[in-house]
Amino acid sequence: MTSIHTNSAAMSALAIMRSTNSDLDRQQDVVSSGYRVATASDGAAYWSIGTTMRSENKALASVGDSISLSHAIVDTAYNGLDTAMGYMESIRDIFITAKSMPASAEDDFENLWPNGVIGDKYFSKTDLGKLDHSINELLAGATAAIKASSFSGVNLLYNSDLSVGIEQSGKNLVIGYHKGDIRTLVTDPLKTTLFSDEHQDHLMGSYYEDTGLLDSSMQFSLEGTFHTHGMTFFNSVFGSGVQYLSESANVNPNPLLKLEKEIVKWGADRGATYDNAINAIEGKLDGMRDGMAYLGSVQNALDTYDELNARWQDNYDRGVGRLVDADMEEASSRLGALQTQQQLAIQSLNIANSQFATVLQLFN
Repeated sequence: MTSIHTNSAAMSALAIMRSTNSDLDRQQDVVSSGYRVATASDGAAYWSIGTTMRSENKALASVGDSISLSHAIVDTAYNGLDTAMGYMESIRDIFITAKSMPASAEDDFENLWPNGVIGDKYFSKTDLGKLDHSINELLAGATAAIKASSFSGVNLLYNSDLSVGIEQSGKNLVIGYHKGDIRTLVTDPLKTTLFSDEHQDHLMGSYYEDTGLLDSSMQFSLEGTFHTHGMTFFNSVFGSGVQYLSESANVNPNPLLKLEKEIVKWGADRGATYDNAINAIEGKLDGMRDGMAYLGSVQNALDTYDELNARWQDNYDRGVGRLVDADMEEASSRLGALQTQQQLAIQSLNIANSQFATVLQLFN
């Protein structure tokens, strides 16, 4: 009877161990992975939904990176525009100073004709000529700032693509993703572009209405005459192309030289003409301020989209968690109970085996 009882206890212990081992392996997987639904066999419906939501969340993480990149592009443009506007304000201030200085006379120039000159050795020695040199330096600084306002190859202030006009040069900034649909914000290039290489001066042939803010000349009246003056700061037209002021381009606008020559040639009212010139510069500054305001609104929009994207990620994380994540406290308790149950089964088996061995010794 003792042998039969011992054998029955061993068989019972073995059955408990087999059952416990299966549950124990499963519970260890749950605790180690953190998922109660880790594979399709754990629950096909929840696994499918959770997998889809995780995939969407990965896409949203990429969108977050794209928004950060877009922010860097817009921030770079904003800072470049702010820098260029500072140069332009300094130029305006020089024009205000030049207005109060003594007027030029005919003998201050090598020759009053023609006006499209690069320089004048007589005028360059005058106080106005020295101010002109300062203006050229400021214009070179502004040009450098505009052309350098590029991040990851994108420059919102400068369109260097000769194949498209400004209206077609807007940039697509990724701001969201939902079920395979990539959402973008398209920048308005007419509000930000200061230079465009597809611009051609109207005197040389083709003329594009959508020129950059600083591409076209500033037209204003030579007060007291029937003539107008076109003051160009940043570019010089060569054939069908545009060359912007830079050290390598050797382009010197010398706006005071050209303006003073026109005033002397046509006998214009100098003070009123300078007021017209200053107002024209203020018009450019107003356009640049509008561009900064627009870029500021884009920065705010990107902040909003970034926050919204982060919220979507949190929502997906919580949604997936509710479906497939394990309750770690409960899972750990369950694992501990199964381990205890397994240990008790092992102890029972050891006891049964030892009793069986004792009985066998009686027959030896």
